[in-house]
Amino acid sequence: VGIDEYNESSFNVFPNPAQEELTIEGDMLNAEVHLLDMQGRVVFEKTVADEHAGVKLNISNIANGYYILRIKQSGQIQNHRIQIQH
Repeated sequence: VGIDEYNESSFNVFPNPAQEELTIEGDMLNAEVHLLDMQGRVVFEKTVADEHAGVKLNISNIANGYYILRIKQSGQIQNHRIQIQH
């Protein structure tokens, strides 16, 4: 029993680069969203319980730079490279 990482994206993440808001489209039911800096530190996290259509994340207080957006759902993980540029 473990967590599988896969590359097929069932989520659309935009805009990239992002400024104030990041949109994740797709079925987000019971998903965990983490934004990690390039050192692997979690700088933002959110649990989504009941959104089927997607979510919008306010990233206005996150510093400029490159990040990994990690989406965990149903025992699987998707990683997306994101640039934040205010």
